[in-house]
Amino acid sequence: MIKFLKYTLVFVLFLVAFKLIQLALVYTNLSSKDSSNFYGSSAMEKRIILVGSSNLDFNYDYQLLQNTFKEYAIVGCNLNEPSGFYATVHKLKKLNPKKDDIVIFCFPHSLYEPDKLIPLGSKGKKGFSSELLKSAARDFPLDFFKAVLNIKSTDTFKLLKEKPTKKTSGEAIQFNFETEADELTEFLECKKLDGAFNIQSTGFDADHLKKMLEYIENSFESKVWFRFPVVKESEYLVSEERLNYLDTHFPFINKFDNSIYEDQYWYNQWYHLNSCGRELNTSKLMDELTIELK
Repeated sequence: MIKFLKYTLVFVLFLVAFKLIQLALVYTNLSSKDSSNFYGSSAMEKRIILVGSSNLDFNYDYQLLQNTFKEYAIVGCNLNEPSGFYATVHKLKKLNPKKDDIVIFCFPHSLYEPDKLIPLGSKGKKGFSSELLKSAARDFPLDFFKAVLNIKSTDTFKLLKEKPTKKTSGEAIQFNFETEADELTEFLECKKLDGAFNIQSTGFDADHLKKMLEYIENSFESKVWFRFPVVKESEYLVSEERLNYLDTHFPFINKFDNSIYEDQYWYNQWYHLNSCGRELNTSKLMDELTIELK
């Protein structure tokens, strides 16, 4: 019995040490890239702020939105999908949304799942800083602990290969109407490239969704809306239970059925439309906003 307890203690100590090493790797390989750049403009006092992942690079025409809703400054706030929910919301806090602002969360479906709350082991995540990690541990202590435990052994090698970026503390916030997509000729010509289009997000956790919404509502005094992201007509699998829950409990301004786009509108990735798709998606958003702002 004593020998068993001894081996068990050694195993536990080894596991704790390994997890501490992984957490240390997260801290020493932080990438604050993209934490201070936003799309659109800050010219007006009232703002419509779209929040999401790389879908904000490809799926919205900020200049057209600005020309249409001139009483608002149109702003796009995003990080890439591997960065997860918390880092994206943390970036939004830099804009300090006020009571007269409108924030529209256009999260990809994966960000509604628990493992994307604070994806510490995710490769390629951006917008991460020591300040963010401390804040996440304070706001979601149990989830942060789970995130540390959920760092896979294979993620350790990925973290070792990650290249840290210089701290951007105090870096000036920048706005630009043009996005990464505007530099791509094939995107502008409405071409569809081969890519990982298949969107699969089948998890459903009502308690997690409730926690997400409560955190957002408690963090911002602005009006908060949500919008279903685009999915490719022939290649998606999303939890119907979660869709029904979101439609019932979250303030969505569109319906899931209206977020399904034909194959001709897609560019090169899961949530990336081509320019023709961006035009259609932006038009739908303008219709939705016109109704909501009446």
